[in-house]
Amino acid sequence: VGNLNLYNPVYGSTVGPLSEVDFLSEKGVTTRVGAYLQEQMKINDKWVVLLGGRQDWARQRTSPYFGATDYESESDKAFTGRAGLVYLADNGLAPYFSYSESFEPQSGQNELGKRFKPTTGKQYEIGVRYQPKGSDLLLSAALYELTQQNVVTSDASVFPTLSRQVGEVRSRGLELEAKGKISRNLSVIAAYAYTDAETTRSLVPDEVGNRTANVPRNQVSIWGDYSFGAYGLPGLRAGLGARYLSSTRDGSTNSPVIPGYTLFDALVAYEDGEWRYSLNVKNLTDREFLNCSFGSCTYGEPRKIIAAVTKRW
Repeated sequence: VGNLNLYNPVYGSTVGPLSEVDFLSEKGVTTRVGAYLQEQMKINDKWVVLLGGRQDWARQRTSPYFGATDYESESDKAFTGRAGLVYLADNGLAPYFSYSESFEPQSGQNELGKRFKPTTGKQYEIGVRYQPKGSDLLLSAALYELTQQNVVTSDASVFPTLSRQVGEVRSRGLELEAKGKISRNLSVIAAYAYTDAETTRSLVPDEVGNRTANVPRNQVSIWGDYSFGAYGLPGLRAGLGARYLSSTRDGSTNSPVIPGYTLFDALVAYEDGEWRYSLNVKNLTDREFLNCSFGSCTYGEPRKIIAAVTKRW
């Protein structure tokens, strides 16, 4: 259709001939089968060991939406493993180490008609948890590195709905968390996360070193939950929390900084025997914020109110 002047629009122009964009138009069938085995064991009441493995088989059959209807078939398979080790000290400390691998087939193809390769990943994590005996307090800290290959992202600079595989992205970070009871009626959960996420390999050299789209470096959250049992209302609870996310980038080269924001959440719940009545509010102040990726931005979720009635038996 012809151009439309937004300041002086003239409607009803003639629609021209349709153009076929083969690399964006296809029919597909994906089949995936997996088998896994996992063992968790405790040794001398001090060591906890976890070992696991998974074998995946994936098959994708695709056919162009325009033209020939013959399906092309492509198969992928992979074995992924995971392992973890925890030491349970007498003083409540529990240091641990974990390693895990991932495999995720990807649908679609690039502008050259080549199928996307499966996304694979490896993660290393070390940390420690501490829970004093006889206490409701739990403290935890963790360091991790997560690397993914063949990550699919949108590329609006070439075509509005085009996706491509950037190569490799890596995330390194620190996570801290504390939760427990401050008083008989008040429980608190507080957490902080630092994430250094960037593109480490790409078909576009200028993208190497760019921050991963829509991933903030700093995230802070706190949640308080208060029970009104001391006031003769043991079934009544109220909660209030805040979430802060620092500034982000959309992932494209020389992209502008997207401002950070703080959101508030709230909860009121009442339990009476088998029944529970609750009201949850996310983004309590209806704060406007942006989610952006490779030149395309959308508004984040506005205020959301959920009322629920639950029966347990």
